[in-house]
Amino acid sequence: MLHDPADGTEVKHPYDLRRRKGQPRIFAGTIGAADTLLKNARRRDYLRDELGLRAIEMEGAGIAEAAREVKAGYLVVRGICDYGDEHK
Repeated sequence: MLHDPADGTEVKHPYDLRRRKGQPRIFAGTIGAADTLLKNARRRDYLRDELGLRAIEMEGAGIAEAAREVKAGYLVVRGICDYGDEHK
């Protein structure tokens, strides 16, 4: 069970017909990348609604910068684990 970091109350996982007990739920789609931490739910929702982003990550930006400096290719594989809001 998750707990709201703001007040410690329990937060139930949203009901999802496609979720199977004991199995991961996999989502595919476009992931946005940046070098700035996202802690604003309104901005997150805007990026979701207007650009169709399924997730936003920031660690890949450092890998991209390092690869660019040494002229190397790269592939970022991510697992997204939080909601990108003020409770970060």
